[in-house]
Amino acid sequence: MTIRFIIKTQAATQGRSGRNEVAKKRVPLYVRIRDGRDVDYIARTALLVYPKWWNPVREEVSPSCACPEEERIKVNMAIIALRNYLVL
Repeated sequence: MTIRFIIKTQAATQGRSGRNEVAKKRVPLYVRIRDGRDVDYIARTALLVYPKWWNPVREEVSPSCACPEEERIKVNMAIIALRNYLVL
């Protein structure tokens, strides 16, 4: 089973006005669960992140971004807890 955390940046970059609004708003974090060919689910979580802060390779809020330290730790710990819950 594979568990990935993703953001859908296309929805985040195009607002109603059609302008680039990435820096202005947080986007929801999605979890994608795959298991072979039969299982492929994507679900929205309650976690919100700025796309500039997200590191898609490490699947966490990047430690090198200019975000508040307490918020980065809170989001990353929530991701770890959700991953552990889904694995068990």
